[in-house]
Amino acid sequence: MRGSRRSKGRERGRGRRSWRRGGRQSGRRRALVFGLKTGVGLLLVTAGLLWAWAGLRQASRLPYFAITHVTVRGNSEVSTADILERVGLRPGTSILEPDLGELRRRVLANPWIREARVIRRLPLGLEVAVWERTPEVLLIADRSYLAGGDGVVLVEAPASAGPDLPRIVLPAGRFAAGDRPPGEVVPRALALWRALAASPLLHGERLQEIRPERNGTFAVWTAGGILVRVREEDAGRQILRLEAALRHAGTGLQAYEAVDLRFGDRVVLRTGAQKGG
Repeated sequence: MRGSRRSKGRERGRGRRSWRRGGRQSGRRRALVFGLKTGVGLLLVTAGLLWAWAGLRQASRLPYFAITHVTVRGNSEVSTADILERVGLRPGTSILEPDLGELRRRVLANPWIREARVIRRLPLGLEVAVWERTPEVLLIADRSYLAGGDGVVLVEAPASAGPDLPRIVLPAGRFAAGDRPPGEVVPRALALWRALAASPLLHGERLQEIRPERNGTFAVWTAGGILVRVREEDAGRQILRLEAALRHAGTGLQAYEAVDLRFGDRVVLRTGAQKGG
């Protein structure tokens, strides 16, 4: 009796183990089949995309996709011909082919162009819109240059150029078109120049030139030979302090040969001092 029970138990155990092995093998087969189907599906999708891309590229070269016109707008200093030359499209170029970002970079290589945008004008046109720099500063270094307000050098200045432009005198250096003096010195100097020019403290005194100095200050000369030294940091408040000091003294800027605003809240007014001291 006991032997019969043991025999039946062993048979049931072998059956369970056999069922488990069969289940595991069946699961592996299902996973393998699923993986194969997924891989084949991905291959088919990839092949379809490649085929469609190749077909699109081939179709884009057909003559009826060729760009028929390029419109340029916003330019006055730079000729339309120069802009089209920089865009550099070959005859028959497809409307689908150009990289618009690359075309924009080509246009921006001209220093007179401050910003540019290139867009498709469907069905077969391109539009190039530009925003130009204008000469806002006369830079004096090894020679004279006209520059934009952001400091980008545009061209060497002719002898007659810049009587009404702010004159920024740099210590040294030679520049080519498209160069920019380091350290944002030109925009900073130009902002200070405009703040001084707008101040009532000048009372008709005309600014002559501004010189960036190594210690982070600017030396500003007026046409009458008055020297004003200003720290770049918080220049607006320094100018207001100078205006208040002149009102308190009951004098104008013309009564002094030098003004120093570099010492915090102090305003140093010098009469009879050696200019530039």
